[in-house]
Amino acid sequence: MKNLFNTLPFIIILVFLIIGCTKDEDEDPPSNSGQQGNDGYWSGNTEQGLLVTFDIIKKNNLTILTSFLVNYQIGDNLEFIKKGNQDGIAHVADDTIAFSFPVDVNLEGRFWNTNFFSGKFEIFDNQQWHTFTFSASKLGNPITIHSAPMYSIQLDGNYINNYTYVYGFSAGYDTVKHGNNIIFSSFIYTTSLRSENQENLMEIRIGSLYEPFDAVQFRDLIRTGYINFSINAENGVEVVYRDGSDNFRTWSTSMGSANQNGSAFEISQIDLLSGTDSTFLLYKMIANFKCKVYDTEGNSKQIVQGLYLGFTEAVLND
Repeated sequence: MKNLFNTLPFIIILVFLIIGCTKDEDEDPPSNSGQQGNDGYWSGNTEQGLLVTFDIIKKNNLTILTSFLVNYQIGDNLEFIKKGNQDGIAHVADDTIAFSFPVDVNLEGRFWNTNFFSGKFEIFDNQQWHTFTFSASKLGNPITIHSAPMYSIQLDGNYINNYTYVYGFSAGYDTVKHGNNIIFSSFIYTTSLRSENQENLMEIRIGSLYEPFDAVQFRDLIRTGYINFSINAENGVEVVYRDGSDNFRTWSTSMGSANQNGSAFEISQIDLLSGTDSTFLLYKMIANFKCKVYDTEGNSKQIVQGLYLGFTEAVLND
């Protein structure tokens, strides 16, 4: 027995060496079957807050990209590139993808799990290359900070509105001047078929700051946690809802009696989108809320469950 135990480690080492030497002949090929569940419709945004989409399917035992859309801004010009090919633009291997089109675009990305895809793309414009980063989630999966902007509200009576800017709706952000204060506005909007005017379906006014303000003050305002409701967002948050089924009637937490007993508003996640301009801060946020909204006549509706995923920004003094 003593000799067997002394010999056993050498036998084990020899077996491992033999397996290691023969593995190359039968090596598994790189994964191109989407081990992470990569097939589906992915949507998200760039570091500029602009929409990206990717359609990935399984075909002939391969996971392939059949179409993509990337939006970007260079200077004052908003541009986009959209390409599609049902036979495949590129295929996913080992949960990564990379491809180039002559002259105008290169893209590479990684699928980190079944609901997170991120990477970068390069655009050739005005005789030089410009690089943009992006992140995306799979449509239909649980909402994350990487998902496309959207909102969902459930009113009393179980009436639910659910919009995302992948389906013809847009995400925006702006500031509103109120005396010497700046109110920060984030909204999801559509274009009215009647007037062709922009109609903000859901707007979150996240608070105000006295001008001039710095980055520290803005980051203090846009933070995770609960925020109190405040009339006209002067010292807190205001939720504005416009009912597209009722001629875009406006309902707001600031109208009517503005009573918000039992209401709550929480920012659960924040992502600072990286940009090259240090005087421009663009945040993406997820907020959960329940509140009462009122119209100009004092009528009220109860939002029993609300979710908002959108942007807010600040332009700082140089």
